[in-house]
Parts: sequence; structure tokens; C-alpha cells
Amino acid sequence: MKIVAAVCALAALGIVGPAMADQWSVSQNGSLLQINYGTVANSPEYAVLDLSSSYFRMNYGPTSGWGTSIDTMPSYWAGGNLFQGYGVAATTATNGPDLVLTLDGASNTLSTHETITLSAPSNNSISAVVSATTSGSVQLDARPGEAFKPVFLSSMHDSATSWDASHPFVGSTTYNFPAGGWIVPPTPPAVDTRFGLLGGTSAWKTNAPSVFVDFANPIQVAGWLTTDGNPNDDNVGFWGASDAVMSSWNYRLTVNGATAVPEPSLMALLAAGILTRVRRKTIR
Repeated sequence: MKIVAAVCALAALGIVGPAMADQWSVSQNGSLLQINYGTVANSPEYAVLDLSSSYFRMNYGPTSGWGTSIDTMPSYWAGGNLFQGYGVAATTATNGPDLVLTLDGASNTLSTHETITLSAPSNNSISAVVSATTSGSVQLDARPGEAFKPVFLSSMHDSATSWDASHPFVGSTTYNFPAGGWIVPPTPPAVDTRFGLLGGTSAWKTNAPSVFVDFANPIQVAGWLTTDGNPNDDNVGFWGASDAVMSSWNYRLTVNGATAVPEPSLMALLAAGILTRVRRKTIR
């Protein structure tokens, strides 16, 4: 740790060259935007964006496998059709230690402008803040819990031994995958600021990453599993939902090796005002 700190300090002073300092690098291979972080000599791939579909994947480091994808462009139902996974134009830039991806995508008469700000990975974890705005309009179908999806997680769970995602969760509640159908139904609505899919190791995949989605405000969450025996096919969809087109939103993605949903920290409870309410109730 002392050596790493010394190298970072020397790099800040310009004494250590860029070949020794951790940095982002981005390359394009066909429709895939590949994102690496590290030194010139050792720069593992941490994320990849498919420009043809807007699907985005992250892993937490060299020991991590690949797993759940995140469709960061909104998807929606209109005219009896699902519009999901459309192409985007992307630019990249660094902002201090962060890498900023700027995306623009359009589906029908709805356009989305989005930034994905990746923080440098550390301690087998990587995070990104996604901020998006929409312009234009679209007439949504009346489909409670799935009309408009600002973020959509796509993964695979074929059986208890063949999966990229072991369990879905909403808030601190962990669910089991059904054999097929609704994972979390639209009614009664499940509403929270956090949801995601846990990873882990199955017979199919070693160290599949867990994906956490954290919104500042509560959002409805729903999900569906399509019965499928091919592990190369994604059959799990898990998403944030709205019955109307959202004009703007932001959330944090965290990808790590957790195999259980962590309990809320003391600071998180204080920030949410939960401890204050409990104490007041006790006093009364």
C-alpha cells in the first residue's frame, strides 16, 4: 500500500510517467466500445458498451466474470410493441479520475441524452452515475409496471445450477426466481430506492458480478423471467418502472462481488431520516 501511495504521489507531481500510473483507455472493436483501466502494461477490461443496442456491462476486476447487462437507454411499450435495445452514438472524455461517456439515442419520436460517469475501480468494486434527459414524446401503452423503463437489467437464470444472476432484490428484500412469469409483479407495486441482481458462482459461471441500482427517490420495480434452457440466452428482465415518460432521471450503478444484499449502513439510515423517526416514535 505504501508503494502504491508513493507512486500515485509521484504521478501527481509528474515524476512518474503515464506508463506507471493507472488510467482509463477506450478502444472500439466493431460495435463494441471497450473500456479498460490500469497501466499501459496491465490494463484489464472493466466495461463494454454495445453501440448497436445500448447494452452496457461492467465487471469488478480481473477475478470477475461477465454477467448481467444494463440497458441504460429507456425502453417502453407503444402501439402494442416493445421498443428496447436501440443504437446510440457515444463520445468519451476523462474528468479528473473519472471517465465520462456521453450517449445519444433515439427511438421513434423519443430522444435520450445521457452521461455515464465511471469512477476508478477499487477493492473489487466499480461504480458509475447515470444521468439522462428525454426530449420529444411517445404515446405509451397502458401496461402498469412496464410502460416505461428508465433502466433495464438483462440476465440469465435457467435453473438452480445454471445462472448469471442468483437472486433479484428490491431494497433489502431478496426474491427467488420463479420457473417462469413475473419475478416481481406490477401489483401490488414494489417500490424502493434500490434494486438489482445478485451474482456469484454457478455451474455455468464463476464469479458473476452483482449489480446494484440506486435511485435518489423511490421507484417502482418489476421483473419477468422467460423459461429457457439455453444459458447463452438472457431470460431475465428486471427494471425500474413508470407509467409515464420520464423527462429526467439519475441513478448510481455499483458492480461488485457481493452474494447477499448488505444491510443499510448507519450513515444511510441517518441520511434517510429512518433513525430519527424511530427515535421520535420511541420517545413518544
